[in-house]
Amino acid sequence: MSTIRPAIVEDAQGIGWVSVTAWRETYAGIMPADYLAALSIEQRVAVFRDRIANLPDRQAIFVAYSQDERVVGFGVSGPARETELGTDGEIFAINIVEAEKRRGLGIRLMAAMANALSQHGFARVGLWVIDENAPARRFYERLGGREATRKDQAFGIKNLVELGYV
Repeated sequence: MSTIRPAIVEDAQGIGWVSVTAWRETYAGIMPADYLAALSIEQRVAVFRDRIANLPDRQAIFVAYSQDERVVGFGVSGPARETELGTDGEIFAINIVEAEKRRGLGIRLMAAMANALSQHGFARVGLWVIDENAPARRFYERLGGREATRKDQAFGIKNLVELGYV
């Protein structure tokens, strides 16, 4: 069985790889190809190495390891970044590589983040999801999420609609 635990600095390499790989898999055909091609594993590793080492107050980063000890997913949560979402807590990211989806990791990552948000005193949680990402929307809806707001967001030269789920 795979393992979910709080991230440590040594996980940054795997998280950076998952971040880029999952975006390229998930958003192919939705986001501009050149935008996805420009994503940098090295840049994401540096971001996560610093973020884990200097974890902001009331944030949490969890990592999902496969049975063969590879990082295959991660989740990040903390204080809501925008009042438009209408919640005090937010799931900033939940990324899982395609080969590991539909094995319960998403539910377990969401539960870990929900527990962390609750322990940090957040009463309501929300997240942003690309409107065209139907599988993610169905996942959030199965967990009880509902659309509360929407906004346009630029990804390269393309504007996409992001839905705020609570």
